[in-house]
Amino acid sequence: MKALRRKDGLWVLGLHTGGIVAATVAILSAGGFETFVVGIQRQEPLFHAAWSSGLVLGAVAACFDEVLGTREYLRQRAVAPRDLLLARLQGIGSVLLGWLVLAPLCAWLWFAAFDDGWQFTSLGSLGRLAVGFVPALSSAAIGFAAASLPTSWWRRLVIAAAWWLAGVPLVDDLSRTASLTHAVGWFVLGHVALAVLALAVAFAAVGHDADADRPWPQRLRCWALGPTVVGLGLVVAALLREPQAASLSGLHRIYPQVVRHGERLDLARWEGEGAWRVVTAEHAATATVLKRDDGHGDVRGTWRSQLQLPDQYEIEAPRWAQRVRRTAWGVLGTFYLSDDGRAWWRHWRTGVVQFGKGEANDPFEVGASLAGLGDTVVVHEPAANRLWRLDPDRRHCVPLALPADDRIEQLDSRWLRQGQDDELWTRLGIGDVSSELVPFVRGAVRSYVLRGDQLVAIPGLGDDRGAAPDDDPMQRVPADPITFSFASSPDAAAAPFRHEFTPRTALERAAAGGALTCSLLRPPLLQGIAHLRPLERRPACWFDVLVLGGRRAWLVLAGGAFAALLAWRTARRLRRLGAPRPTIAFWSTATVLFGPAAAVLAVVCERPRAYADRALPGPFPAPRITTVTRIEEPVA
Repeated sequence: MKALRRKDGLWVLGLHTGGIVAATVAILSAGGFETFVVGIQRQEPLFHAAWSSGLVLGAVAACFDEVLGTREYLRQRAVAPRDLLLARLQGIGSVLLGWLVLAPLCAWLWFAAFDDGWQFTSLGSLGRLAVGFVPALSSAAIGFAAASLPTSWWRRLVIAAAWWLAGVPLVDDLSRTASLTHAVGWFVLGHVALAVLALAVAFAAVGHDADADRPWPQRLRCWALGPTVVGLGLVVAALLREPQAASLSGLHRIYPQVVRHGERLDLARWEGEGAWRVVTAEHAATATVLKRDDGHGDVRGTWRSQLQLPDQYEIEAPRWAQRVRRTAWGVLGTFYLSDDGRAWWRHWRTGVVQFGKGEANDPFEVGASLAGLGDTVVVHEPAANRLWRLDPDRRHCVPLALPADDRIEQLDSRWLRQGQDDELWTRLGIGDVSSELVPFVRGAVRSYVLRGDQLVAIPGLGDDRGAAPDDDPMQRVPADPITFSFASSPDAAAAPFRHEFTPRTALERAAAGGALTCSLLRPPLLQGIAHLRPLERRPACWFDVLVLGGRRAWLVLAGGAFAALLAWRTARRLRRLGAPRPTIAFWSTATVLFGPAAAVLAVVCERPRAYADRALPGPFPAPRITTVTRIEEPVA
């Protein structure tokens, strides 16, 4: 084993060094102060460096001897296959441990050497860095397990891609909270579960050699190809979201709009240059064209369906809960305020200074907010109803006098534009610019701006308070993306306008047919789960919006029938090849549950050569020459 470790020391040391350098650069790319003190909300460079390095580590550990051409020589040594696997896993573990410990240490030493903010290092930020390395664990296990399978290199790539492309986004989706951040516990647990599953596949593949003339054992097929079928089904479902979304978006563009002209509502299509062509209830074009210049008044579309599609398939870094709020304000620099009330002022010339309330620099109360106001920075403490203004010369905050008859609600801002807010423009004395973002203090009675060290009330500045969204029924999102009803009345005394939007023309039916075809190709198991789930405003990319929330049971059944037909064809092909019953049952079940994805994988993995009959043909006829040659005894 010592000789084996010495032989593997080449890739262990190389990946150890390369990974530490890559991770250190990724950590420092966001800035040392933001990483070790503030704790950035999303660590994109570290996430991508971790998973990519992990995949390379696992693949190199599994294929090192195969690439060097010493794999067969190693098998002749007195080393059990399981011991060889454990030795490789030890090497992977040592590399991952070195990345976890040495990369943050090197990054922190660099930060301490070139930045005076190292004294404010937070242990919580170090914990986030440790969590950021977790994708390297699962990716390394996936790369090692896939590269250890007894099959060709391109099948290994297909299997690894199915595992990783489905597993990582699935963990991301399961660990996401309602506030669009990620729960640390579920994120770590999900990646550890992926690693455990991949290592179980690697142990199941121990002792099996790649042989195109023999099929896989049933145990290895279940451990390796079972997760592959699930992963490939999830990836196919996510990728089908794009053509289905394009079809549904095209259908909604083809549908006519409800337009208002005068006191009437009609169905019409936009023809450009201010013209709308009226259509019938069957969406057929008429000769009537509505234009403002023709006496129809202001002709405008009053309703356009707002299609809500599932989330896009993405692989991105997790987003953690924001612990520190940051604001940059002019030449003063950058300011940070943490949840526990600590605040920092960072300037490129003077460095980092911790500031607070009064000369004692006391921390602010929990829940305080930080914002730029005027030519300085203020901190609002809502519970105590106090405002603090930063004094740059004394480097601490001084209290601001508040009006006695008002209570400060929040620090706010508002865009002002010339031609729309001319009166406020004059009151604020803003120069000749087209628009301006004005920060202000919103009170319960009035709104204020900071002039020097005084709050000055500006009438009308906070009049946009509580602007409720338009509750016009013509703007409501339809419940179904293909067929939905619309009802509205332009006048209280007039009869309501009603119309049911459903595909009626050839173009509309073609667009709807494309969306329905994508549903038939999805895995039936996911279709059934989506059918039983409640309606969601933004469902996950795995689910079909056409059947979500109990819609279109016939479409779910049609997809199941199509999958059953594919399962029958798959079983028929395997019986013709001579596959055993367990193999036929495995692929039949997988195809019924995951549809075309499993059927294609069965064709790729179960090749005719593995089940070819290699018995010699017989019986053979007796030989025609039966004369026995007589061997004479040698004469002495």
